[in-house]
Amino acid sequence: MQKKILIIEDEYDIASTMELSLEMDDHEVRLTSNGREALNVLENEALPHLIISDIMMPIMDGYEFTRELRENKRFSNIPLILTSAAQLNQSLVNKKDYQAFLKKPFDLENFLETVSKIVS
Repeated sequence: MQKKILIIEDEYDIASTMELSLEMDDHEVRLTSNGREALNVLENEALPHLIISDIMMPIMDGYEFTRELRENKRFSNIPLILTSAAQLNQSLVNKKDYQAFLKKPFDLENFLETVSKIVS
């Protein structure tokens, strides 16, 4: 069954690679480039089965996005994968608020396996 996945990534090449990989794996993908844009999509479109969010982004970073996501009852149970080229700052995000962290650059096979485990 096709799953809807929201990607929040400001680097076009990374976003398009993730999008293509997920679409080839039979998922419906929606791209956004920052946390604020993603929250707007969540408010106005059908909720996704999974959100994949970069940490370092303009306008609203992944830490702030995660806090706002989890504070909203409507969105609080959507699974979340965080990604970053930097280490995850555990003081800025609670382990219970995300299902996986992938350090960039990540292996596409591992990426798809992680997504599959969460949405299946």
